[in-house]
Amino acid sequence: MCYKITVLFAIFTLTITLAFQPGLQQFKLPSCGKTSVLLYMVSDSIDLDAIEALGHEASANWDMAATPFLNEKDSLLVKDRLENLADVGCMQVGAIFPDFRRTRFVMTNPDLELDPKEIETQYSRVLCIDIQNSDLPKTGVGSNAWPSLLMRIGVDLENVGDVVVEHNAVYMVVAPEVVKQCKRIIPKELTGVGITISELEYEEYKYISFDGVLQDMELGKLDKRALKYGV
Repeated sequence: MCYKITVLFAIFTLTITLAFQPGLQQFKLPSCGKTSVLLYMVSDSIDLDAIEALGHEASANWDMAATPFLNEKDSLLVKDRLENLADVGCMQVGAIFPDFRRTRFVMTNPDLELDPKEIETQYSRVLCIDIQNSDLPKTGVGSNAWPSLLMRIGVDLENVGDVVVEHNAVYMVVAPEVVKQCKRIIPKELTGVGITISELEYEEYKYISFDGVLQDMELGKLDKRALKYGV
């Protein structure tokens, strides 16, 4: 009896430690079916074993599961790991722009046929922010304007792909679950700038000019501190 209590206490302690450890970020992954897990990223390094386990689970259940949006380095690591798994099929989505950096991966059983258009629109969307009476800066000085803005309005960067700023428009790849939030709150955040936000159809992607400036979507230490303390 004492042994069981000790084991249960140890499991409880480990769970609490994982949940509240300051350097440990939790990412809940969306899926089409019952698959729903938390991926832990320790010291800004992605947990490839957790992603592989998620892929095996989705494959075994003939389900689909997706990673968060990942930076270029982590995307290459995940792609290399998944492509070497015989029992897991995957598709990279969100690679809208020629020089794309941030993408996510949809995993399922390799014998399940995936329609590229359907999967792309199910796991990523493109927002077009038209600027009517002002020019937004293409780069931030001393900070990254777009990731900071998105974090301020409660949109985690795990739900954001590439952001491209042109002369009078911004194209933003996002997860479907944050589309309404972006459309509702970004205009309120950018006071004094006349903007309209629309969601592009898949067929409209080919009309994007692709001559804008691809934004750096990594938050630096100063940006994180400013968001934390509101400075």
